[in-house]
Amino acid sequence: MESMWLDDEKTELTWFVSRPGSAEDFAAAEREWEASDERAEIFAGTPNYVTSKDLRQVTRLR
Repeated sequence: MESMWLDDEKTELTWFVSRPGSAEDFAAAEREWEASDERAEIFAGTPNYVTSKDLRQVTRLR
């Protein structure tokens, strides 16, 4: 994870991550993670805080 940001109302968390490869490689890794047993175990028994997700590729300017 590169960084995390929380808005002032504490209703939206934004985090930046990176991974070597193309946008398609990143999307494939994201799908794999979402379907993994490891992810399911980590979040088992916790409230569902994520109500939506906006995944997009960005370019770092500096």
